[in-house]
Amino acid sequence: VGEAAINPVPRAMIRQSLEECLPAGRGIKVVIRVPQGEKLAARTLNSALGICGGISILGTTGFVEPMSEEAFKYALLPQIDVALAAGRETLVFTPG
Repeated sequence: VGEAAINPVPRAMIRQSLEECLPAGRGIKVVIRVPQGEKLAARTLNSALGICGGISILGTTGFVEPMSEEAFKYALLPQIDVALAAGRETLVFTPG
């Protein structure tokens, strides 16, 4: 509550990348901006999940890996559950 909605893996990747660039013992203040983040977030389920004021940063590995059609369908199930719980009646999915 009250901090950026950045998942643990991308948060750690950002931290590691910055630490590699900093001299030992030095700190840095980081501001992450997403241009038009609030506008983009309006097209997601963020508000239903309690994420307000912008878009969330997701990710698991930082690398995009090909996914089978079956795996893609399976990955959609939690998203469908959240949409239905939020009262959505129409869902549109586009891979990519």
